[in-house]
Amino acid sequence: MSLKKLAFSFLFILIPLVFFYKVIFFNMVPIPGDLLMGNYEPYKSQAVGVPHKGQGADVIRELYPWKYFSIESLKNGEFPLWNPYVFSGTPHFASLQSGTLYPLNILFFVLPFVDAWTIYIILQYVFLMIFTYLYLRQIGLQKLSSLFGSIAFSFCAFLTVWGEYGNIGHSFVFLPLVLLSIEKILAKSKWYWFLILIFGLACSVFAGYIQLTIYTYILSTAYIVCKFFVSKKREIKMYLLLAGCFVFGLLLSAVQLMPLYELVGLSLRGNYAYKELLERLLPLESIVTFVAPDFFGNPATGNYFLRGGSALERTLFVGLWTFIFAIFALFTKRTFYRLFFSIVACLLFISCLSFPPIAYLHSVGIPFLSTGIPTRVLSIVSFCLCVLAAIGFDSFFYKKEKKLKLVILICIVAVIFAALWVVTFVINDPLLAISKRNLILPTGILLIGTFFIVLRIKKSFTAVIILLLLIFELFYSFQKFNSFVPRSYIYPQSPVTEKVRQIQGLNRTWGYGSAHIDSEFQIIEKIYGTDGYNPLFSKRYGEFISASENGNILDVLPKTVADVKQGYGVSELKDNYYRRRALDLVGVKYLLNKKNDPGIDSAFDEFDYKVIWQENGWQIYENLLYLPRIHLVGNYEVIADKNQIIKRLYSPEFDAQSSVIIEEDVKNFDISKASTSSAVIVSYTPNKLSIKTNSDTNQLLFVSDNYFPGWKAKVDNIPVQILRANYTFRAIPLQAGSHKVEMYYEPQSFKVGLIISIVSLGCLILMVLFGTLV
Repeated sequence: MSLKKLAFSFLFILIPLVFFYKVIFFNMVPIPGDLLMGNYEPYKSQAVGVPHKGQGADVIRELYPWKYFSIESLKNGEFPLWNPYVFSGTPHFASLQSGTLYPLNILFFVLPFVDAWTIYIILQYVFLMIFTYLYLRQIGLQKLSSLFGSIAFSFCAFLTVWGEYGNIGHSFVFLPLVLLSIEKILAKSKWYWFLILIFGLACSVFAGYIQLTIYTYILSTAYIVCKFFVSKKREIKMYLLLAGCFVFGLLLSAVQLMPLYELVGLSLRGNYAYKELLERLLPLESIVTFVAPDFFGNPATGNYFLRGGSALERTLFVGLWTFIFAIFALFTKRTFYRLFFSIVACLLFISCLSFPPIAYLHSVGIPFLSTGIPTRVLSIVSFCLCVLAAIGFDSFFYKKEKKLKLVILICIVAVIFAALWVVTFVINDPLLAISKRNLILPTGILLIGTFFIVLRIKKSFTAVIILLLLIFELFYSFQKFNSFVPRSYIYPQSPVTEKVRQIQGLNRTWGYGSAHIDSEFQIIEKIYGTDGYNPLFSKRYGEFISASENGNILDVLPKTVADVKQGYGVSELKDNYYRRRALDLVGVKYLLNKKNDPGIDSAFDEFDYKVIWQENGWQIYENLLYLPRIHLVGNYEVIADKNQIIKRLYSPEFDAQSSVIIEEDVKNFDISKASTSSAVIVSYTPNKLSIKTNSDTNQLLFVSDNYFPGWKAKVDNIPVQILRANYTFRAIPLQAGSHKVEMYYEPQSFKVGLIISIVSLGCLILMVLFGTLV
């Protein structure tokens, strides 16, 4: 490789490192730890006045803890099928977003977790640049044009605002690789491109964000179909082989897809309601952000003011000159790529607009896909625009397309900017002062680029200037939005959580008022909790825990959150019997409290709760009425109707200490109160627990961990059925005497998916060895 080519190749590492310069020079970590320290307990108690950017909290509340749990479990020699710390126990691997099987997880086994996380985040941009560049080169574009398109896509607004999530970007990395593989296969390149295509499709699944994986499959399938119909020589065998690659991609990832499918079917996840969609979809005025990304403010600076929705879900910006060259491409020579990507971009953009018919179509929805946020299809719109921009850039600078078309287009954009400036000066609205300030940068970018294009300066030099302007404006947006924090900001140790770990055993903990600790932080802290925050969790548990508000299953249940009804102040804990009842039923032995207000400790009735620790304004109360997570009972009631079960469970007349509610009778099983009984936990790991029991009468062993398909049990090594008890938990009938009880999580969906994946991999290896793919 020549020195010139080597230097050019180095750009694909150098440019991402420039965007992440704070990591290189200041040892910072790309994670919103400022939000963690500034907004969430117990961490904000250790830092005074940490300012934070107003970005989404899912990185710190979900993705980092989930990845951490997966890696720690694997390091301990246990596959992370089940998470015992949240939702009173929930499927972990099946929920997908931890990306447990993603190949790049190897980083976390050879490096400290924080370092591996940093490299994991950076690498998605490196791969995005490389794969997009190679795809654009394959479809016939020049090097600089391909570089322009790859930079624009890799650091567009969508991948800027979602970049620190990790799984979203890594799921999307494989779209340009899949399209590149398709092009190589149709061009009859080497046989290994079939393997690369299959690998890319499977890895998109394993990366952990199914919505963008589905988009990748749909777009690339449409791409192949359109290629087939416009091709003059339709080689059916080649297209059948391509279809086979997609099938193999799904089969290889069956180990992940089958548990996911099972969990989705048992979760609360559903389509968004019509009115909610009208708020979430794009208002028409958001089109302005194609050219002026912060016209309506920016969430990172806390001044975003566009009506409804979230700024993170309305990311349209791909760079001002990217947008101009994308529009310019529409007036260049007609090619398959220009036509395909322009049609896809237009149709998908229209599908995101907040119009009643569009909102209605989304509310009816496509199964599985419509449970996601519809505006995330803007990821595909961004990709299409960047491909078109590379085509337009190439046509102007390398194919001698007439400059007049571009100049006319620039004039139209200039008129739009002039109109925006007039609006900010004429309309007397304080919010437009934000718009006025945020118009300065894009206006300057437009004027500088126009100067070089209009004044007949050498095209090669002008092309480099346009490229540098693109890097500058995307770099500015990237730094403005994303957080880079010191390592000390990443879940620092806290005295209160350390104390809970020392005393908790297997008992659960819950925080009252401002002492509430976010559920997913409990994964990091290794504290057993009742609440959870995840798009996928047991519907039964969500219904049960919702009754902590008023004793009934709520009519409208949160789709991503299940928590015991929060309360504040002196009276709310005492006044809401149902909250206290829920805490008892799920085995909450310890309650956290902060003495922020005078007399707040009087919220805890001394007959029900006892202070056992306090320090630095934090208190730990022991719940004297809690129901042990694992215990024997000598009575049960059979109730089939779910509303009646909830009504009975939350009734003061129901004695949960000595009885459980099951949904089908146990035949030939007489049960009575025991004079002596015990249940001792021998071992407890996420996927398995072992218990020794003893009683002088028949008893039911109750475990307040969630009932879920895949949990199995043995009593003295003999398989037995697990009953669903107390609406969402587990129970096992036991004869009088001493027993060894084992419960273990072996979901059939995982086992079948694993077999399919292994067989598919074996078939693929044999096909390669015997030359079927050659």
